[in-house]
Amino acid sequence: MDHTSVKIIECYTITGRGLLTEIQHSLDGLPPNTILMDPSSKQAWAVKKRVLSGLLMMADSEIVFDCETEFEHLSLAFKTEAERDKAFHNELEKRKQNIYGYLLTPTMDHANAKPEPGTTLLVQIES
Repeated sequence: MDHTSVKIIECYTITGRGLLTEIQHSLDGLPPNTILMDPSSKQAWAVKKRVLSGLLMMADSEIVFDCETEFEHLSLAFKTEAERDKAFHNELEKRKQNIYGYLLTPTMDHANAKPEPGTTLLVQIES
């Protein structure tokens, strides 16, 4: 098993779905069931699926990794074209910084915990 790390940028609880999480990493994706563990607290989360940006998908600008076999997309509504354009450019900038969206599920040990922004987590990838 290879260990590397990722950084949590943002994390939101989505009732009935899991934790919508922005993760910064330099890997070739995080496949479903990859375990992310906080080395200090020993809390862990499993990658459920990748969350793709609907804005980037429409412009054929989303980055998709081969190992990410389960995914869904997030589409937002905007009041103005300027707001949509700003959001599109924000998403493009995130990809340039290697920031991607994922749905995570906590392990049984801490069902209500979520990773805090700024936390570095160890990634356990099956080799």
